[in-house]
Amino acid sequence: MENHTTDRPTPSDASATTPTPLAATSRSSVREQMAFYANLTPEEHAAMERERDRAIAERAERYRVEDAAAKQRQLLRVLQESVGKRYHDCTFDNYELYDPRQKPVVGQLRDIAAGVSEWTRAGRGLILYGPSGTGKDHLATALMLHAARECRIPCIALQARTFPFLPFEEARLIIDHYSRWELAVVTVIDPGASTEFQTRLLGNLLDIRYRRQLSTWLTVNCRTKEDGQTLLGTAIFDRFLHDAITFYCDWPSFRERTVRRPARPGVPAGGGGGG
Repeated sequence: MENHTTDRPTPSDASATTPTPLAATSRSSVREQMAFYANLTPEEHAAMERERDRAIAERAERYRVEDAAAKQRQLLRVLQESVGKRYHDCTFDNYELYDPRQKPVVGQLRDIAAGVSEWTRAGRGLILYGPSGTGKDHLATALMLHAARECRIPCIALQARTFPFLPFEEARLIIDHYSRWELAVVTVIDPGASTEFQTRLLGNLLDIRYRRQLSTWLTVNCRTKEDGQTLLGTAIFDRFLHDAITFYCDWPSFRERTVRRPARPGVPAGGGGGG
């Protein structure tokens, strides 16, 4: 008996035979496509729609991932610019341990790094204070870079001594910019070296971030906690200590050691030093 069935694509090969969009075809091709669709069964139409939806979903997910990656690269560029070239590669591993008092501090900071997402979501603060050259900036930057790279937390770093003398409106712009980041690391200059304007501007910034429950970490060059209170003002300093953890970095200066002995390979310029 002669077979009169026509050859039509099955749902499994529908995607392979899907014609090009009508707008990109000639008049004869349009007729061919119309005939092609007219011969499809409901099951084949459904299969083609599923394939179309799958392709659209895959494309949307690819765009989402690419967009997220681009935003992350931009955030990292901003962060690296804010920390400066000296601190681009700071990690806990390349922080040089040369005094027994360093090890427990670094160990606790590693523990914070393991849960830094929860730490910042809770708006918790962190203070590293002590004499200049003990590596406070290195440690704070290592923790911040981990938060940015591994947990994708938007971070910014700033040094209080860079606050210029500005009219009130421009000062408000500075405060507004730095009070929006989920995490901010602030390097505070030595007591007595800051101007009244810089102290007031820094106090306003810390107060706003505290009220918004945004995580702020400080590195402070001071000999005692009392010096920190003098620098920031007792009210701001005491408020900042609420729900924050403090580390007293009272070991000898790394920079003084490097004058006598070169830093080991792999340690960034300034080594475990910095603030």
